[in-house]
Amino acid sequence: MNYDDLNELLRKSSEYRSLTRDLSLELTKLANAALDIQKATMGFRDIGAEFANLVSARSTLDSLFRDQFSSINLSILGAYKSLSPLDNMNSIQFNENTLRTRMSDLEVASVFSTTSQLSLSSRLTAISEFSLLAENRFLGINRDVLGYGLKIDVDSVSDTFNKTLEFSKSYDNLFKSVDTTRFFKHPAVITDFPPRETYAHARVLGLISSNKYDEPEEEIKLNTTLHKENSDVEKLISDIDPKLLTLLHGAKEASKSTNSDKARHCTTSLRELFTHIIHNLAPDNEIKKWSTDTTHYSKDKPTRRARLYYICRNINTEAFSEFVDKDVDALLSCVDMYQAGTHRIENPFSDQQLDAIILRTELGIRFLLEVNRTR
Repeated sequence: MNYDDLNELLRKSSEYRSLTRDLSLELTKLANAALDIQKATMGFRDIGAEFANLVSARSTLDSLFRDQFSSINLSILGAYKSLSPLDNMNSIQFNENTLRTRMSDLEVASVFSTTSQLSLSSRLTAISEFSLLAENRFLGINRDVLGYGLKIDVDSVSDTFNKTLEFSKSYDNLFKSVDTTRFFKHPAVITDFPPRETYAHARVLGLISSNKYDEPEEEIKLNTTLHKENSDVEKLISDIDPKLLTLLHGAKEASKSTNSDKARHCTTSLRELFTHIIHNLAPDNEIKKWSTDTTHYSKDKPTRRARLYYICRNINTEAFSEFVDKDVDALLSCVDMYQAGTHRIENPFSDQQLDAIILRTELGIRFLLEVNRTR
């Protein structure tokens, strides 16, 4: 090998080393890119897993609500069958039919031969309608959309969501405890009021989970019925303490005002009113005469649960007392969630949303007043 050949070999070797170095750098870049892709893929897998969990959770919740209300509506069907005649009753099934079909079933079921039967059937049809529409509302609610209409953070609605689950469970347990063969032997506060409470609660949650909700004709009809049935609530409140009407009137006036802070004034008045009602129906001294159970007290003061159980003392069923407790928990958590929405600068509430929480609170008050005077 002569000098020129050696020089050429050295030159090519240098080029090879340079090429190898460049190739190594490129391979390093590719390796880093591959790691980034792997990390990103893992991220997508995590997101996918989280999404699957959310879908599964939603499915589980839908299944939970559906199972609970199917059980409740089967209990109501049992009440239908306790009435006579039964000729046209066997075909009525509370299954997975559409809401309208099931409502049509109720219309068929409401045809009876005597005046007393018609009266009972009318009550039972109303009970069924409220329960079915509550079910329809609940099936459209999950943790991710709850409060969306008010633009409230998910964390702020967790309490309401969890208490709603407990509320729906207590509703299911209540109807499981009712002897359907003697359905109308029970007080109306057990048979007629709970479905109305449940529907009113479901309506509030539905309205605050959407920017705009056009209520179907069936719901508009039931809302009108609720307003008419509740027209005497002011008299009932006045019988307890006329001064409390100032809070109710203040809430209603605030809801109709153009004040940007009207929702806060409205919900603050509602919560204060409800608290006064509970304390008036269950004063400290009476509870201390009624119970020495240490779990009923906190820092020597009766707990809210104790006050509610005292109000229910004449209806000696655990399932009913539990329902009342969970009902009030769910109601007040809704009021609190409305108040969370008032922390925003602009007013996020529609007149429809405010009307719903006022009606929900009025119904809750009337329910407690009826429970208190039931013997």
